Amino acid sequence: GDYIIQPIQNNLTEYTFFSFVGTAPAGTAKVEIGAYKEGGSNSSLFVDDFCITVTSPPGGGPYDLTCGCSDNLVPNGGFEELFSPNFNLSIQGSPAMALGNGNQTVKPWTPGLTSDYMFLIDDTQDNVNNPEGDYFVWLPNSDDCWVSSTDFSNQLKLEDGETYTFCFYAASWAESIGSNGLPDGGPATQKSGVLKLEFTFVSGFSSVAQWSVPQSESFGNLAWKKFEYTFTYDSQDPISNFVFTSSRQDVGVAIDAVYLSKVNCPQETDCGTGGLSYQKWGGIGGSTVADLITNANYPNNFDEKGLLNSFQWPVNSDDNYGTRVMGWLVPPASGNYTFNVTSDDETRLYLSTDSTFSNKVQIARVSGWTGTTEHNKYPEQTSASIALVQGEKYYIELLHKEGGGGDHFQVYWQGPGINTWTIIPGSALIPVCEPEICDNGIDDDLDGLVDCADPDCGDNGNNFTYNVINANCGNDVGAIEIIASGNDAPYSCTWSDYPETAWWTFEGTPNDVSGNNHYDNGINGYLIYDDDAVQGKQSAYFNGSTYVRYSVDNSFMEVQFSQLTVSMWVKPDDLHGTQVLY
Repeated sequence: GDYIIQPIQNNLTEYTFFSFVGTAPAGTAKVEIGAYKEGGSNSSLFVDDFCITVTSPPGGGPYDLTCGCSDNLVPNGGFEELFSPNFNLSIQGSPAMALGNGNQTVKPWTPGLTSDYMFLIDDTQDNVNNPEGDYFVWLPNSDDCWVSSTDFSNQLKLEDGETYTFCFYAASWAESIGSNGLPDGGPATQKSGVLKLEFTFVSGFSSVAQWSVPQSESFGNLAWKKFEYTFTYDSQDPISNFVFTSSRQDVGVAIDAVYLSKVNCPQETDCGTGGLSYQKWGGIGGSTVADLITNANYPNNFDEKGLLNSFQWPVNSDDNYGTRVMGWLVPPASGNYTFNVTSDDETRLYLSTDSTFSNKVQIARVSGWTGTTEHNKYPEQTSASIALVQGEKYYIELLHKEGGGGDHFQVYWQGPGINTWTIIPGSALIPVCEPEICDNGIDDDLDGLVDCADPDCGDNGNNFTYNVINANCGNDVGAIEIIASGNDAPYSCTWSDYPETAWWTFEGTPNDVSGNNHYDNGINGYLIYDDDAVQGKQSAYFNGSTYVRYSVDNSFMEVQFSQLTVSMWVKPDDLHGTQVLY
């Protein structure tokens, strides 16, 4: 009969529990367990407590799509947002699209293949039992890869020392592939597959986990199994992307519902009624919500965070941005409510059956654009009637994307005592708040005070004193005063009588923002932009092997300087002994 393969990581030194699922071939008389060892004679494999039990076959459903405690940090983890798909093929009666190397139909994912193609499967007709939505992907053979081009530090904003968990669903499927790289309908033997999860660290590319993936009996009922991997993030060896790799010859692996979450989330602060939280991402082109949620900076690396006093956005505020609004809806009376959304450009409105984000479902959307009071342009603008209970908290969320031209969104409701379309007021809304995180440039607890201005952060060292030395340098002979800049007080200081030559703020870039265009001449290593900042949103994090080089080739520091002052704010991170800054 068939055999199940479970690769063991060569750096695994503790006992780890593995669970295999398979169907015994007809006439099976016994089960054997064995091991094959690669490497030197000094390596050994220990196995203990092996047992067999009868269980329900994998697949079917329903499926638990969440893990950890936060919303999904992986952009487009369910592969539901597609750009110019062309389902001109068929796999076992389901529409399919061939994806070659570099294809960007499922942003920000891309194939990395040894085969000619991998395949995106369209299950809008529910012919297959895939866990999430209407689409999933299939890697047809060994060493075929599915790559998420998202940077864990600079885009997903994973935090040093925090523990995270990956979870996803996978199922094995073998299909005969012709010489043109496409399914040819020939016979194929079903067997269990192997899937690797690999990280691209600064220190190198490494497999971090491998799993045996159950054999499927039919394409319509794939043997989906949920897999998890938990890790603690180390910003001194950051991860620039992650990869799923099929790793057994002559059998492929289907993948769906990729989810990444914190294991320990910060406690939410009860802000009381008064509005909703919003996050805003700037500089993103396109007018569809898909353009926002497939962007590698979504959902963690937003540019702005704040509070909306009611469920509406200012008219004509900006271009090329996306917004996520979230919080809780608290109905003033029990009864049936109907919701209506107007927007320019596209919006999606979600409501949960309870206070958790995990049970949210889309209830209304604008697929193009409307006027601010244009309630009937699209049928899907208006929700079905929804029964709500007075005083209960229901998680609510809106996604909005603006391209160019006019922009706005409004969310209206009707219900008990509300007989006309009325914008949902702040009195029926509660924002999502977290305890103030000092020095990240964000009003986390939505009290209108940021970082050092928030009493929750104490005085933050604001009551500092300083001495002026070498007071005779500068343009004119005489004292130089250090004064706080009006925009950046109390941290950023300028000389009162000498202009700056360069100013590097490290807000996601090493460029000079003084207007003098004194940019870097090269970066060695991997530069991380950390949210722990003195001013602005970000700072540059150097892990001991990284540097940014300025002025070696463009010589702006070498001309007409008899004296030079360089100032910066430095925060050591768990340093020991004597360290050198240069």
